[in-house]
Amino acid sequence: MVTISPFFRAFPDVRDAVSLLKPDVVMAHPLDGGHAVCVEGSVAQTARSLGADGDRYRRLFSPLVDDADALAALVLAPLRSLHAVP
Repeated sequence: MVTISPFFRAFPDVRDAVSLLKPDVVMAHPLDGGHAVCVEGSVAQTARSLGADGDRYRRLFSPLVDDADALAALVLAPLRSLHAVP
């Protein structure tokens, strides 16, 4: 999220001076039977490791990754208005 955050992009000098580490496995989720599913560096890598569920994973996450900049702008944008506390 750091690399696509509007705040981080606003400071190109800092962005260019910092080297971010990217792990081979971003996260893992344990499954029954002692197995785990790992989210790797790309949608394609993760989908390959999911076997029969790979196509479903690719269809779900490819559009989100393809539009990551637009999604980040929407999610990380300042709040337009504050909601009243119930």
